[in-house]
Amino acid sequence: MRKSLAASLVEICKLIGLKDDLDENDDRTFMVEVANTFLVDADEIKMNFLPNLCDFASLFPADNQAVLLNSMIRDRLENEKTRATRAIRVKLLVQLF
Repeated sequence: MRKSLAASLVEICKLIGLKDDLDENDDRTFMVEVANTFLVDADEIKMNFLPNLCDFASLFPADNQAVLLNSMIRDRLENEKTRATRAIRVKLLVQLF
């Protein structure tokens, strides 16, 4: 179940109108907490969420995207144990910057 949720978090955010609701921060805060939970979960969960990380960040205001990705990618990169997960995050950083 968590693997499916991790893979479809962006679609869930679109369904609840996360991008459209600029005045409501509670939904965004909750979704960031959910995303962070997926990022510290088992590798099989992480690997379902990581390919969608940039799409997830694009649902936030432009001035928040870089900060969000920085906290979600760079801060956790040093904690990764598997080479495959590190490689995906490095690719995301290259795409971002």
